[in-house]
Amino acid sequence: LLENFVYLRQNMMVLNMAEKGLFGELTYAEGAYIHDCRDLYFRKDGSPTWRGKLRKESRANTYPTHSLGPVAQWLGINRTDRLVTTASFETSEISVTRYVKRNLGPDHPASKTGYLRHGDSTTTVITTERGAVIVLRIDGVSLRPHNMTHYVLQGSRGAYISPRQGKENHLVWIEGKSEATEDGIAGSWDDLEKYAAEFDHPLWRKFGDEAGKAGHGGGDFFVIYDFVEALLEGKPSPIDVYDAAAWSSIVPLSVQSVENGCVPVEIPDFRSTRNRQGQA
Repeated sequence: LLENFVYLRQNMMVLNMAEKGLFGELTYAEGAYIHDCRDLYFRKDGSPTWRGKLRKESRANTYPTHSLGPVAQWLGINRTDRLVTTASFETSEISVTRYVKRNLGPDHPASKTGYLRHGDSTTTVITTERGAVIVLRIDGVSLRPHNMTHYVLQGSRGAYISPRQGKENHLVWIEGKSEATEDGIAGSWDDLEKYAAEFDHPLWRKFGDEAGKAGHGGGDFFVIYDFVEALLEGKPSPIDVYDAAAWSSIVPLSVQSVENGCVPVEIPDFRSTRNRQGQA
């Protein structure tokens, strides 16, 4: 699975810190992909692009992997934990209809309420076997600046929060390292860069200069590097078939949840197939 957001430098640094136990027992995570793409849904002649067709024909969480991939790795999904249940909640569809009416005219089919199935924003809640909760948001139409790389991680000994916009820093608070009161209550956040010298991921230490020239914050470099290395060296893929199945299963399961009243649905344990095959 060519998921490049897991390779962003800060996401890999947080992964390294989580694997070394700095955040303690992990209990909660967030991932959001908020990107106003309304100008990409229709061509100037009014005909829909593939995105526009998807907006009309689908609903719920159609694009979970940018948000779920990094936090799934932090939580050790398919390694030390697994996804168990999920429920999704979808808002009304408003933003695209308004955009079409303004830019393509009131006679365009998409300017009519009900033409598009997909609501403006979908929130997906996932529980894990070890008791963690993951909250995802996908929103490709709401009127606000982009925030395609929103992440949160909470553990028993620390927390991480990504910037909401470009002028903010990546922040962490780590028990025993960050400011705290005498009785252990958290004080001020630290800049994640404070820990870079000690916890930058080994891949970024080795290839950071080259990766920095690639797209998507260097992710495009590492997603190809890891894929080619796995082929040449016979190594297992860092994102294997079970990860791809678990992360991508949120698409149909979110539709099932929304269309049945936003009820929780079970997430299959795709690794059980591997176990049955091993026993065979």
